[in-house]
Amino acid sequence: AFDLSLGIGSRYALPYRTLSGLDYTATFGMNNFSAKDFGSSSENDLYLNSSATTRFFDISLRGQVEYRSTSYTMNIPSLQSGQWFILKADGLTSLMPSLQLVFALQQFLYRGSTGPTSGRLYPQIEFRYYLTEGAVIYAGFEPTVERNTLASIIKQNRYIDFNALVIP
Repeated sequence: AFDLSLGIGSRYALPYRTLSGLDYTATFGMNNFSAKDFGSSSENDLYLNSSATTRFFDISLRGQVEYRSTSYTMNIPSLQSGQWFILKADGLTSLMPSLQLVFALQQFLYRGSTGPTSGRLYPQIEFRYYLTEGAVIYAGFEPTVERNTLASIIKQNRYIDFNALVIP
């Protein structure tokens, strides 16, 4: 397995009193995972991550984009590639000196090699209460979509046999 990435970041000053500067980053990379089986099952991932942050009055705002294109070498009929796309907008504001509100809206989209695009839209909310500088109590609702990859399947069951005949 290997992971190779290249990133860049910068800050752009905005001429508005209500908005602070715009910080943005981008990362492009690829990773590879190979299973140690007789059929040489492997997974190759190309990805692009980017984000931008700013402040609007007392609210911190951030937008994120993640795109992944995955290709597989496996003994599974009709399995070719897949695309994974995440859009996320989140913010943070102080309701009181020791109480913060974190809110977000995420859009997950996935398209496999044989089916239509499917997606989910998830809201997130979290309250954080700071007892001291080092102690926080928080409660929230944070749904997510888990991406099943060859690496995650093998982590769950390292004795899996990819050479077995799979019939759709």
